[in-house]
Amino acid sequence: MRPHGGLEIAAWVVMALSAGICEETVYRGYLQQQFSGLTGRTGLGVFTQASFFALAHEYQGWKNMVLIFILGCILGAFAVWRKGLRANIIAHAVADILAAF
Repeated sequence: MRPHGGLEIAAWVVMALSAGICEETVYRGYLQQQFSGLTGRTGLGVFTQASFFALAHEYQGWKNMVLIFILGCILGAFAVWRKGLRANIIAHAVADILAAF
């Protein structure tokens, strides 16, 4: 389902920005930190949050869930490397915006 017209495109952009901010904050910001702290292993934190991220996108089908899991691992590793979420939020929002077109 793609947006049609100015109002729908504007709503899509707002939704994509919201998803970028919220999902990165929850999955890479909170869950990844919690799982890494609980296990004492950063890699396990990245893997676990990516698993939950993929499960949250189950409605997209199992093939997309596999791709989303891989993307979650990449974004998780990038958050560790960059020591922050700003770049992840921007990348996530841009990817979601471009998915409409």
